Amino acid sequence: MTNYELRITNQKPETRNLKTGFCPARRERYILQCWRRRRWRREIYGRAAKCSGFPAVLGLHKHAEVMADLERGLGKPVFEISALPPSVPGRRLYERLKDIFLKAGGRLLIGSKVLGGEIEAGRVTQIRHETVTRPKTLRAEHYVLATGGIYGGGLEATSDGVIHEPIFNLPVAAPSDRAAWFGPELLSPGGRAIHRVGIRVDERFNPLDANGAVIAKNLYVAGNMLADVNWIQGRTGDGVAITSAFKVVEEILE
Repeated sequence: MTNYELRITNQKPETRNLKTGFCPARRERYILQCWRRRRWRREIYGRAAKCSGFPAVLGLHKHAEVMADLERGLGKPVFEISALPPSVPGRRLYERLKDIFLKAGGRLLIGSKVLGGEIEAGRVTQIRHETVTRPKTLRAEHYVLATGGIYGGGLEATSDGVIHEPIFNLPVAAPSDRAAWFGPELLSPGGRAIHRVGIRVDERFNPLDANGAVIAKNLYVAGNMLADVNWIQGRTGDGVAITSAFKVVEEILE
């Protein structure tokens, strides 16, 4: 039977009476791992901190179990610290929302491009999306246009500077002159006009025409598709997406 006997010091691990079948290199790595693990636990236990913070990577599908296990082992509350993308908490939220959506009877199509939509008598009647064989039609009671704005592909620009919305051909609030997209100053306090282009909406987030009339009562616009929202200047892209989507859902459920 293999016996391990380690003595931890402040400088490096030392061994005595070590009997193992490991080669010297593997034995050294194993000893170092044990030393680091024990030192890590000793540092956490020995300090008077009331809680411990970890990078936001503590589990994807069993996050609560991982947190609870750490708290039991450390004897103190544990919290996560935001890290660089890709966001594990964001992936957790996506998976959770997807599960709720599918269990409620929703149908999720990933990678299927929407080709166009039909508006009749002030309502969207259908949209068309591509498939492997041929375009297909989808019909619903409500439609949400959240296609990402000028940088997400939701708005397209032609060579002569005209910006248009390709699915429903909604009017876009944008400078008529392409030269006005960007100002003369590199770091303009007011930002760039191109960053404020989008679809104008009413208080229910329904799209409006040039005269301020609602185009389709069952069509809603959210996220970076909204006009006059300079999310780059204000660093509010995520906030605009979440709050506008929340408001749209409230309107649909009324």
